[in-house]
Amino acid sequence: MFRLRRPQLGWALLQRRSSTLAAHLGPYKPRTHTCGELDETCVGQHVDLCGWVVQNRKISKKLAFFVLQDIHGQVQLLATSKSSQGSENSGNGALSVLGSLPLQSTVQVSGVVKRRLPSAVTPGKSGAIEVEIVNARMLNPASEQLPFLPNDENNLPNEEFRLKHRHLDLRRRKLSSNLHKRSEISHKIRNYLHSKNFVEVETPMLLKSTPEGAREYLVPTRLSKIGAQNAMVTDPESKQTSASLESQVEPMFYALSQSPQQPKQILISSGAVERYFQFARCFRDEDGRADRQPEFTQIDLEMAWVSWGGEGASGLNTPQRPFSDWRIGGREVRDTVEGIVRTALEDQNIEFPVMRYEDAMSLVRGQHYDLVLNGTEIAGGSVRVHDSGLQKYIFEHVLKLSPAEMESFSELVRALESGAPPHAGIAIGFDRFMAILCEEPSIRNVVAFPKTAAGVDPLFKSPTPVALDVLELYGLQPKTTIRAS
Repeated sequence: MFRLRRPQLGWALLQRRSSTLAAHLGPYKPRTHTCGELDETCVGQHVDLCGWVVQNRKISKKLAFFVLQDIHGQVQLLATSKSSQGSENSGNGALSVLGSLPLQSTVQVSGVVKRRLPSAVTPGKSGAIEVEIVNARMLNPASEQLPFLPNDENNLPNEEFRLKHRHLDLRRRKLSSNLHKRSEISHKIRNYLHSKNFVEVETPMLLKSTPEGAREYLVPTRLSKIGAQNAMVTDPESKQTSASLESQVEPMFYALSQSPQQPKQILISSGAVERYFQFARCFRDEDGRADRQPEFTQIDLEMAWVSWGGEGASGLNTPQRPFSDWRIGGREVRDTVEGIVRTALEDQNIEFPVMRYEDAMSLVRGQHYDLVLNGTEIAGGSVRVHDSGLQKYIFEHVLKLSPAEMESFSELVRALESGAPPHAGIAIGFDRFMAILCEEPSIRNVVAFPKTAAGVDPLFKSPTPVALDVLELYGLQPKTTIRAS
């Protein structure tokens, strides 16, 4: 910690300048209203506002209009020669201060809400009013050469360029609205699940590699050194040094969770929780497309004591068309998922038709189910196998797993052997669900910091190479180094 002896020097050091404009680093008035709150009922009130200047229109040296925006809405500001005498920011006055600012600069303004002339009224909540500025303070000037202006919807650059400058792109009203809606929907779903006695439990994201469908993201770990340390303890008479032992230990890796499948089944098998859920972060190294990201969120559910088929669900009696009955187990899961969708859409009259029995069972017989919304599959699940013998048979004879691959699921088998209850579950792709609710063609528009189709993050510039000395800590070498040696 250091002390600045000359306040003037400290102020100079703390100034961040954009041309001749300096950021304000002292106290300022807190806002009394948001831009979206103001309407005709506020006429005559004195208000303090904070936000971004997104439009300016100079009429003359004594009159100019500005548009101030925050996440709640926009409001028009009126700056006149009268308000020029009341600026707290400098002797130049509010009109001069705001007029010199680049667009997207942040300001604090104080003023009085006025009614617009009838000929100047525009659509919208604040379209009939404007705020006549009494004084203004610049909080932080934007760069005079921003990559693009997010409010200029007609001249937006391509998506990949906007992803590189996501901090600007997120100022667009549509994207901001999507994030707020996502938060609102997740809150409603959590409340619904809690009302149905579900317990939210976090499961590990760092697991071991398993032979599942998609490619995994592997995380190297320095825990390989523990193997060398254990070897020294086991054989203290060994003449090998710790360093030489470390060089013989193979690199060790975690795998980022593709889905919490094993942890949630083990959790239910333990009996500690009968109804589990979480908004799980999942990772899959798949080729990108509009409805897929390397990391994504799913609403993960698992329930104990679920039904195993309904009355007359033997499969021998083909039902009459149109088929709308639920003939397999897991009816409790279906009821829960339907409740989630109705809660999210705020519509209790939605119908959930079931695919015809002949179509669903023509190739495979099993208690599996999917949810398709507007032609897009957003959820999938099944009634689980709770018999350990049957599960081992499926691993060996149906999935054709090798003994080494079967060992990856040994924890699950042991849990099933410990008296696991009949259980079932489902996972809902929350990103896809939100893209449909927000009427977006890509899930990138409902995620705060998405990646490109190639899995690249242009904003944070990831993935990136790692220094050789860092790789050595994990027992790794680049291919070029190996070939050279």
